[in-house]
Amino acid sequence: MQNLLDYRSGASIVLNDRIEQDVLVTKGRAYGLELFLLKSTGKLNGSIAYTYSRSLLQTDPSEGKEQINRSEWYPSNFDQPHNANIVLNYELSRRLNTTWRENTVPVVR
Repeated sequence: MQNLLDYRSGASIVLNDRIEQDVLVTKGRAYGLELFLLKSTGKLNGSIAYTYSRSLLQTDPSEGKEQINRSEWYPSNFDQPHNANIVLNYELSRRLNTTWRENTVPVVR
């Protein structure tokens, strides 16, 4: 991914008449893997999903002093390396069932 933008450290983006001075040109890359298991028969059924994904940015070396992470790759705001979801459903009777869901919460850095 080419010609992406990221904000300079301490940038003010609300009501900024010169927003172009507070952004940096970056390039990005993203990759990942997802595993999904599904059980759809029996009284106990559900699914388990695990995702490993990365979303990284790199500032243009021509930015001079405003480089982020010395122009090395750094995580974007949308980077969420590990994500797991579990959904279980138990059929108590033909009319009544119960469901339990669990998923990971992103960690703020």
